[in-house]
Amino acid sequence: MFLAERLLMIKGSSANIGEVLDLSFACPRVRVRIMEAWQYYKLCDYRSC
Repeated sequence: MFLAERLLMIKGSSANIGEVLDLSFACPRVRVRIMEAWQYYKLCDYRSC
């Protein structure tokens, strides 16, 4: 999330791309600012499902 523009979510055991998530964090990305954003926590919750 700190370096990429998009996240590819893997689906199933055959490692197919399930979904592409665009990251809306402004560049240059500062870790502290990203971790303060609500979008960061929404992505973390989505990833853990």
